[in-house]
Order: sequence, then C-alpha cells, then structure tokens
Amino acid sequence: PLPQKFGTLYECCSAETISFHYVEHSETAALYRIMEDVKSNPGISDAQLGGLVKESWPKGFRNLGGYSHGLPTEKTEQWDGMLTIIRRISQPMEKNCAGC
Repeated sequence: PLPQKFGTLYECCSAETISFHYVEHSETAALYRIMEDVKSNPGISDAQLGGLVKESWPKGFRNLGGYSHGLPTEKTEQWDGMLTIIRRISQPMEKNCAGC
C-alpha cells in the first residue's frame, strides 16, 4: 500500500526534528545520511536529491522494516512532498530562535 499523504510543509516535520517514530533502523540511517548530505550541500537540486534518496533508501522487503514502505513514485505529489520535507528537516537550526 502507498504511504499516507504527507502534510503540507509547515504541518509536518519540524526543521528541528530529533527523532522519527515508527521508522525502522535502515530507514533512520538512510534519513540521517540524506539529511547530512543536504546540510552540507543546501543548494542540491531536486534531481540530485532524488538520486541521493533512491541510492540511500533500503531496497527489498528484507531491508525494509515492519512499518516501512518503499519510496513513492517519482514525479508525483508524494515524491515532491517527500523531497520538500527532507529539505525542511535538513535545515540548520537557528542559533537565536526567539520563542524556541
């Protein structure tokens, strides 16, 4: 089954994300790698980010956890939403965040 729809940019996933609930180890490791790559290269294009996600994401049923789904189909609303969320959670934290 396809994953549920992602929330819109500010309804989902803080730029100060610290954990992922119901995300198995292999996906957490992939997300961490992707986030670190985006943090070190914030100007990465969508094509490059998509390639990084496809390269990093676990493949096959044995490598995905019990709560896992494969990646959404490229060039769909879900794919674009996923890339947007990855960019959001990969932003550097503000040092002088009023109200944090």
